[in-house]
Amino acid sequence: FRLADRQLEWSEQMYALVGVDPATFVPQERSVMALVHPEDRAKLIKAQAAAIAGGNRYNVVIRMRRASDDALRHMSVDGEVELDSEGNAVALFGTCQDVTERIEAEQRIRRLAQHDPLTGLPNRLLFDDRLHLAAQQARRKGGFFAVHCLDLNDFKGVNDSLGHAVGDELLRQVAGRLREVVRGVDTVARLGGDEFAVIQTELEGPQMAANLADRVIEALGRPYRIGNHELFTSASIGIAVGDGENERATEILRYADLALYAAKAEGRGRFRFFSPEMNAALRRRRLTETRLRRALEDNGLTLVYQPQVELATGHMIGVEALLRWWDEELGEVPPDQFITVAEECGLILELGRWVLEHACRQGRRWLRAGFALDRVAVNLSPAQFAFQDLVEEVDDILEETGFPPERLELEITESTLMRDQRGAVDTLRSLHELGISVALDDFGTGYSSLSYLKRFPLDKVKIDRSFVQDLPHDPDSAAITRTIISLGKTLRLKVLAEGVETAEQCAFLLREGCDEAQGYLFSRAVTAEELEELLREGVERPPVIPAE
Repeated sequence: FRLADRQLEWSEQMYALVGVDPATFVPQERSVMALVHPEDRAKLIKAQAAAIAGGNRYNVVIRMRRASDDALRHMSVDGEVELDSEGNAVALFGTCQDVTERIEAEQRIRRLAQHDPLTGLPNRLLFDDRLHLAAQQARRKGGFFAVHCLDLNDFKGVNDSLGHAVGDELLRQVAGRLREVVRGVDTVARLGGDEFAVIQTELEGPQMAANLADRVIEALGRPYRIGNHELFTSASIGIAVGDGENERATEILRYADLALYAAKAEGRGRFRFFSPEMNAALRRRRLTETRLRRALEDNGLTLVYQPQVELATGHMIGVEALLRWWDEELGEVPPDQFITVAEECGLILELGRWVLEHACRQGRRWLRAGFALDRVAVNLSPAQFAFQDLVEEVDDILEETGFPPERLELEITESTLMRDQRGAVDTLRSLHELGISVALDDFGTGYSSLSYLKRFPLDKVKIDRSFVQDLPHDPDSAAITRTIISLGKTLRLKVLAEGVETAEQCAFLLREGCDEAQGYLFSRAVTAEELEELLREGVERPPVIPAE
């Protein structure tokens, strides 16, 4: 490139490199610059000017449009300055090399290093970088930013029951829905497993974060169609809001994680903002997890049994096994607390097996002692029911304990069935083939429709205690209870009412044709030894045992 007349001289290889015909293309400064990407022209001019001023070599990578196919190529320009006898720059000369493949390979490597390969979302590395940028922006502009930590409820159950291919596709669809509900200035990342995070920038206040959380929960709660499966899941979200001044970016992420634990403890499909007292709650949760693991190892859990009564005769016909835990450090831990912890930390399958095995062993001991109980009912968690080896595991436990399968009743909830309807039907049929009966627990609180209930091979429905507690005086509860009893009879299912505490409730249920009941009117949940005393008395109706 001659500086005096601004003319260029090219080799044959250079013409071929940029896809122009030497017979028609004249390499002049203006025509060459027209091939350079507009965003890179200033960079090239600046590099050449610096080399001329200092008499130095230069290297710059620019994008050029190849004329023959209009492809955008990355070119590495290496040049140096030619000086005259007086040391003045008179020309630039050098080489130009197409480095597109190298640049694209570097970009792919960089993308792999910063993005999740399954969903294409930013990974933890890029998320951390964006989080620090969000904090800097908020500090500079005087605004706010928010971090949303979220995970899917019972995702492990999807993997266990339907396989990792379905689980992976579910994650991809979740990622797509998250992209749709956030703004372009926000960042959605996958931190690992079923854990996602959103950085929400340019906030005017916490309400904007709450609005986004509502949209995310609604979007992720819609059904997912994956192959032949229609899946349902929900998300729990923890939110922390920062201004870039008072907390480090990493602290905001930790606060959001603490809020996520609080949201999960309150139930599915909820969000919570961070508050300082959550630190103490997290410490207790971690202690609960540690002590629960120890209790499972040391056989430190207990089963109690609540009698189930045939209303027409008053006879005790079965019991429901209920898990209890008293710990030396924590005291008595409510089931809803330690069951939630077990689900979050992956202990729920082990815990469920412990309950099923010990209930069956106790049932076998009662039979050997001559106590006539038609059945022992055991609750299955959603994760257990979704476990792909559930039927085999139940069969193994029955064989190990010697408990007759026809005396075992497994209880599941409506929401558990609806997560994978086709898979649920197959599992229920397999359980029936073993001789096991299945009861639908908490009926009336979920879908509660005849059309869906007919699809599932069930033996019993249990009316939720929330409808029983206001009987017979509340007209809505009475109407719902009548409908459930009628529905059960239509489908030839037994109907059991939970939470029966008064003679009036019992009389209403008996009059409406309810088959069975359990509750404090008959007995609280008792130990195995206390239950044996009730059975020995041989009375028509078990005596009322006061609630503790």
